[in-house]
Amino acid sequence: MSATPPATFGTLRRALQASPGRRTRLHTLRGELVPLAALADLPRLLLARVLGRTPDGPWFCTPAVDFLTRVVQPHWRVLECGSGRSTLWYARHGDSVLALEDAPAWHAEVGRLLAGQVNASLELLPAREFPARMAAEPAESYDLVVVDGGDHEPEGERLPAVTGRVACVLAGVRLVRPGGVLVLDNSDRPEYRLVDQPLDGWHSTRLRGFPNAPMTPTETTFYWKPPSSVMR
Repeated sequence: MSATPPATFGTLRRALQASPGRRTRLHTLRGELVPLAALADLPRLLLARVLGRTPDGPWFCTPAVDFLTRVVQPHWRVLECGSGRSTLWYARHGDSVLALEDAPAWHAEVGRLLAGQVNASLELLPAREFPARMAAEPAESYDLVVVDGGDHEPEGERLPAVTGRVACVLAGVRLVRPGGVLVLDNSDRPEYRLVDQPLDGWHSTRLRGFPNAPMTPTETTFYWKPPSSVMR
């Protein structure tokens, strides 16, 4: 049996390399390897990209989308930081959705998607104003708060974590009803781990896998708010 050509090892090594902060292309930014089920889903995701198919729902990793589909109830009220086809998905699977968006062009596109969807509201405002807008909502008035946006300045620069998604998570804590859910996408990013202490005592479910794009592993975390009797 002939030895494997050295070039093959080089090709394999390059295929497994990823961006700084990842051990390999198969690890999240938290340093965890994706599960085998996520690897098995790669051919379907790659085929969808080749065919130009766009997901109809939230742009999470596949395990998180599957989990969300089982969790969301028809009577749920949803608040979403960051909008998209996911906004229409929440409107169709829940009772109502309020989505906050900071990009004017994308706001217009999502508005077209939501045309005629009477239980969906879409508001345009700078991302750094998302937390203040959330503070205007009544306490414990949502069953699901999703933080999947609100992390860039109008010029495209990323906001500091404490004024971006982390601030949205902190604002969302007050809005989630007891027993409800707060979702943070890309929760494996180091800067988002600032939410760990404020959410101490909430049950969490972390799911890892590949989103539709880019083809690098990511993580979505579901945080379950304890019953009022537990929170002092």
